[in-house]
Amino acid sequence: MPLASLLLGILAIVLGIAFGGVLGWLGIIFGIIGIIIGVLARGRSANDTLAIAGLIFSIIGSALSLLFWISCAACLTCAVV
Repeated sequence: MPLASLLLGILAIVLGIAFGGVLGWLGIIFGIIGIIIGVLARGRSANDTLAIAGLIFSIIGSALSLLFWISCAACLTCAVV
């Protein structure tokens, strides 16, 4: 479970930075799932450092995805008006 949290966090960061406007929402979803799995893995796993790293990456990934998605939506809204 800690490895899944870490992979989802890295995937959320990649999707948030590379495809912020188009697939930013998917990065947010992956980040939230990674946060949930990371919190659950902290209590169960013997490898606590990997769970903490997955939790941190998931938080950063979901925040970046949300930031880039909102900024892209704002930019498109200003361009239309």
